Amino acid sequence: MKKINYIEYGVGNFLSIKNSLKTINIDLNIVDKPENFNNELHTLLPGVGNFDYCMQQLAKNNFIEFLKDQTNFKKNLVGICVGMQIMFTKSEEAKDYPGLGIFDGEIVNLQNIGIKKTPIIGWNKIYGNFKSYFMNKKFYFIHSYGNIKSKCSISSYKKNKTEINAIIKKDNFIGLQFHPEKSGQIGIELLNEFFK
Repeated sequence: MKKINYIEYGVGNFLSIKNSLKTINIDLNIVDKPENFNNELHTLLPGVGNFDYCMQQLAKNNFIEFLKDQTNFKKNLVGICVGMQIMFTKSEEAKDYPGLGIFDGEIVNLQNIGIKKTPIIGWNKIYGNFKSYFMNKKFYFIHSYGNIKSKCSISSYKKNKTEINAIIKKDNFIGLQFHPEKSGQIGIELLNEFFK
């Protein structure tokens, strides 16, 4: 069975992700401290809740400097939901806690850009410049903050005529605003694509 690194810092839908990946024969190398990281494997960075809590938990587990050093990652690093958001430089949700700075730009409060009701919860169709198989498919979102201006965006979705980034990619660093593990078969296939 194939393995990937799973950054375990007390935040994330561990069982949901584990069970989803099991269906495509991917097991998890639990990385609860940088010393347990295997740079020959792809890596998943989970995240739920809010930006500042995630950054605090990363700091508590001595992960921040490790994750900021992009030379540690020979293969793909995929951040999910808030795991994607903390890969940005900063967030309006946590002005006292800078992000990892892997992606330039800011995470913004969606209510400040015309989204009347947050959190956005449910299925939304994405489009963009990624593999056509995954475009115009629906994925499951739940978020109140997001990114709208990243030059690294390869896929977006629209809400109230506002374009919100769905997939960010810079070299081997990938951020998914939606939850692939909650998006059915298409979500699992997308993870499999990034963890080939």
